[in-house]
Amino acid sequence: MVNGTGVPCSKYEAVFEHFASWGYVVIGNDYGTNWDGKHTSETLDFALNKEEITSMINTNKIAIGGHSQGGMGAFNAVNEYDNGHKYKVLFPISPTHKDLGIALKWGFNLDKTDAYAYKLDTIKIPTMLIAGTGKFDSETVSPLEQMNLAYNELNTDKVMFRRSDNIDHANMLYEANGYVIAWLDYYLKNVKENEKAFFGENAEIKNNNRYQDFKSEQISMK
Repeated sequence: MVNGTGVPCSKYEAVFEHFASWGYVVIGNDYGTNWDGKHTSETLDFALNKEEITSMINTNKIAIGGHSQGGMGAFNAVNEYDNGHKYKVLFPISPTHKDLGIALKWGFNLDKTDAYAYKLDTIKIPTMLIAGTGKFDSETVSPLEQMNLAYNELNTDKVMFRRSDNIDHANMLYEANGYVIAWLDYYLKNVKENEKAFFGENAEIKNNNRYQDFKSEQISMK
C-alpha cells in the first residue's frame, strides 16, 4: 500500500486491518515522498527478503494500491522499477492526476520536453480507478475528466467509478474497500463470482446508488 501526502502508513491501521481480515498481508512505509514509486519498490524488495513475510504469502499474487500521491506511486512502482512485474493487480484510490503531478514537480524528466508524471499505456495488469465526488477530489485531485483520460489510456482489464454522496478525497481511503476486496479476490483468489460485480451488462455496481460514473472493460478472459 502506497501512502498519500501527510498520511504515513502508520496511520492506516484501520485500512490495513480491513485488508488483513480478508487474508491479505499488507505492507507499507512511512516516507513522505512516494509519488515516484522508489521507496515502494525498496519496500517490496525488503519484504520479499524477510522469511517471516514470505512464509505467509504467495509471492506470485501481489497487489499494489495507493491513495492520492500514493496512487501515482503505485503506477510508477509498476512501471519504473525492475521488480514492478511482481505486481499482478492495481488499485489506485483518488490518484493525483497527471497534470497536477507535473505542477507539483512530481514527475520524471521535468526539465525536458518528454516530462511525465506516470505512464498508463504500458500497464498490463488489471487496474481499478476510484475517486470521490466531493469538491477536492472532483475539482482538484481526480476530476472526472482526468479519470476518463486515465481509463482510456489503460490497455488491460479495467474498471472506474466514483463514490457518490459528495464523499471527498481523504475519506475515499476508507469508502471503497468493499469493491477493492472484490477486485483483489477475483484476480488473486480466483473468486469467479466477483466478475459479476464489475463486468457485463448487468454488473452489480451499476445498481449500487452509492457509486456513479461506472465503466469497465475486460480484455483478458479468465
